Amino acid sequence: MSPTEGIKVIDGRGLEPPEPLILTMDALQASGPGEKVLLLLSREPYPLYRALDLNGFLHQTQRAPDGTFEILSWRHPE
Repeated sequence: MSPTEGIKVIDGRGLEPPEPLILTMDALQASGPGEKVLLLLSREPYPLYRALDLNGFLHQTQRAPDGTFEILSWRHPE
């Protein structure tokens, strides 16, 4: 995934849990229609997936060649 317009990028690779989860959820709550949040992490964030599902957000995860997990999240279209 490459960052593009309308995507807020959060680099959580140097942050301790649960900070990346909190930053991501805050950004998604503040997002408007069509806006997305891209979280970059060094490990797969299973607790984040559950929080996204429970709060009605969709997500897509991809592992980059350098091992970074790229989690793209957005509001479920209503």
